[in-house]
Amino acid sequence: MKISLQRKFFLLFVLVGLIMTIGISFAYYALTKHDKQRESRERLQIAFDILLDSHHDRVERSMRQMEDFLRTNGKIGNLMYLYQQEGGENSKRAIGVYLVNITTELQQFAHIASPDRLILYDSNKRLLALYIRNEGEQDIIGGYVKTSNGKPTYLPLHDPEVRGRLLLDKEIEEHDIPAAIPTETALEPAEQIRAEMINENGRVGIRIIAQVLVMNQYVGLLMSDIFYTQPVMERYAALTQTEINLFSGTQLSVGTLADQKALATEASPVLCEELSTRSKPLALYSIEVAKRKYYQAQCNFPTQDGETTALVVSLSKHIEDRAIAQIGKIVFIVAGAAIGIGFALSILLSRPSIGAIQNMVQVISAIAEGDLRQVAVAKTHDEIGELAQKLNKMIRQLCQLSRQVQEASHTVNTTADDILEQMDSLVHYTEQESESVENTTIAAEKIKQFIVQVATHTNKLFAAAELMLVSIQETRYSIDEVTQSTGALFTHVQRIVTSTDEVKHTIRAIGENSAKFSGVAQQTEQEIARVDLSLQKVSQHAEQSEQLAEETKNAAIHGQSSVQASIQGITDLKTIVGDTAEIVREVNAWGEQVSSILDIVDDITEQTSLLSLNASIISAQAGAHGRGFAVVAGEIKELATRTKSSTRKIGDLIQALQRKAGDGVKHIAEGMEKADQSVALVYAVKDALATILDSATRTSARAADTAQVIRETANSSQIIRHSMTAVTEMAAQIRQAIQEEEQNISEVVSAVEMIRDMAEQVNRATVEQRSAASQIAESMEDVTSQFTAISKQTEELNMSSEQIVEAMHLIESISEKILEHTANLSNHTVKNLIQESDMLMEIVNVFKMPERAS
Repeated sequence: MKISLQRKFFLLFVLVGLIMTIGISFAYYALTKHDKQRESRERLQIAFDILLDSHHDRVERSMRQMEDFLRTNGKIGNLMYLYQQEGGENSKRAIGVYLVNITTELQQFAHIASPDRLILYDSNKRLLALYIRNEGEQDIIGGYVKTSNGKPTYLPLHDPEVRGRLLLDKEIEEHDIPAAIPTETALEPAEQIRAEMINENGRVGIRIIAQVLVMNQYVGLLMSDIFYTQPVMERYAALTQTEINLFSGTQLSVGTLADQKALATEASPVLCEELSTRSKPLALYSIEVAKRKYYQAQCNFPTQDGETTALVVSLSKHIEDRAIAQIGKIVFIVAGAAIGIGFALSILLSRPSIGAIQNMVQVISAIAEGDLRQVAVAKTHDEIGELAQKLNKMIRQLCQLSRQVQEASHTVNTTADDILEQMDSLVHYTEQESESVENTTIAAEKIKQFIVQVATHTNKLFAAAELMLVSIQETRYSIDEVTQSTGALFTHVQRIVTSTDEVKHTIRAIGENSAKFSGVAQQTEQEIARVDLSLQKVSQHAEQSEQLAEETKNAAIHGQSSVQASIQGITDLKTIVGDTAEIVREVNAWGEQVSSILDIVDDITEQTSLLSLNASIISAQAGAHGRGFAVVAGEIKELATRTKSSTRKIGDLIQALQRKAGDGVKHIAEGMEKADQSVALVYAVKDALATILDSATRTSARAADTAQVIRETANSSQIIRHSMTAVTEMAAQIRQAIQEEEQNISEVVSAVEMIRDMAEQVNRATVEQRSAASQIAESMEDVTSQFTAISKQTEELNMSSEQIVEAMHLIESISEKILEHTANLSNHTVKNLIQESDMLMEIVNVFKMPERAS
């Protein structure tokens, strides 16, 4: 079936529009759904953040309140300690006084912290007291005690009747303990206050546990329980706009989504602590409850009993589905409008293009039949109009090509004849070239053989030159070593000559000075003998000075020791007096404290008198029943009077003691001033003795040093005198030996000068030999390098000759092929060219072309 182009364009546009609309709608729907799911996840995460932050704040606030209650107000610890000391649960007095006050303290703490339950255990882990908050009714307050027959029972202290019986000292009746309250606990005390989640009979809550201490002594354990209730969960649900449930195990405990009775078993939640710190992501899953779909996530609280406590937050999918449906409607409406507008525009815009295309189809059909006289009409300025212009240009080029082919066909026929004549000449020249190439190949092979022989001889000469070069280099190295040795020998000989000259001059100078030295030594020996006599006299006087200085030093040391003992005695006396004054002051202060205590006792006796008077009045009003009480009141009044009299006497004695103590302190202060003056005088004497001792010590030391130096000088002068005698004799011997050595040195100098001349001659000869050897080595190196170059050149010539021979053989084979192909070309190719030219003329003559303009 034939379909028009316009209908095809319409169908294509409709198909593309549908594909684009469906693709955009599906993409927008997927993105919207993903965005809504992300929004749902964020809302669930925010809900968990609010719940967990509130949970942590609640735990921290409860722990802080517990710590303030136990640490800041230690009254409950003291009451527990006194309760245990008074007999505890077995004593009615302890129960009536201390246990009642303990429960009162618990009730006051409950009004501050608002826990649902407070449980107090003693140091034996037994229940002591409890408080249970009861919404809308009276709170439950009680203790755990024993009856008169030793049976444990619960004592409801919130009941006025029970309190009345306790005050009237009646027997304790048995009562049932409130449900779920353990009478004993297995918890161990810990140093720090801790918190844990509890799961009790389907109720979920927070338990704060702290130990009660009195002077760092453990007396009991206090637990505060706070349970999650329905109003709390509803408030959190309204705040987060979600549904919140708490599950005890797998059963619902409390929550706003009451239709979900059990926890989903396919869920794999994380711990709430991990979710709070964002160490693990929120696990989101879908669930259907009461035919409604929800997004749900949960986390678990760890408990001591191992039972799961789960916090579950649910978000309805109804809001998300409604928003997605609304967006889908809008997308479909916009897509339908776009398709309609596009359909109308396609009809309006496609008419000119379709007409132009139909015109071009007619022109192309005429060209296919060989008519090149038709022309396409270009009405539009788009691609279709450009296509019509290109079609007209193709028609013009076809016409021009046809004319050129006709002209070229005539030219080809004429040229084919010329080619045949030229091919005959080319065959003749090719035969001559083949003969010349064969002769050149023979000559090149002979050149190759000659080059191989030259290369062989060159290699032999090169090897011999290398051996000769090695020998010359070894000879040159030997000459260099000889040159260095002779140079060093010449240098050393030169130094020896210089040294011998210096030794010669030195010996002459020593000979001249030895005579002078002999005379001076004799004079020195005489002067030293005189100095020796003078030093012996000075040594005797120095020893006497040293003895006198030592006696002065000993006397000063003895006097300083006495002064030091005096200072120590006065200091000790001052210390004792100061301690005595301090003791007297303390006694005076104690007297003042006793006076204040006596004033308090006096006040107490006055109050006691007033109380006894009031008691007498009350007993008088009581009549016969108050007589015994009146007797006791009279005795108390008499005792108060005697106490007041005694306190007055004690006060008079204390005042007299304070006056005596004041006088003693004054006398002690005067004694201490005198002691300070004595110490100052003794210190002055000590400083003077220290100066004398220092001078005597220095004098003694200097005298001892002087005597020692003089003795050593006298000994040294005697040694010097003997030494100078020996020196005089040795100077005469040295002078004679120097004269003999001077003659020997002259002979050595002459011999060394002869050696120096011979070394200089050898050095010059070796230098000349070294120069000659260097020249020979350089010449052999040049010869070797030339032989190397010749060897390389012969190798290159050999390679070039081989390439020439191969090239000549190749040229020869190419010439034979050229000759063969030329013959074939001359016989067949030109004939085929003429035939093809004729066929091309026949094809071109089919076209009908417009007449050329004249």
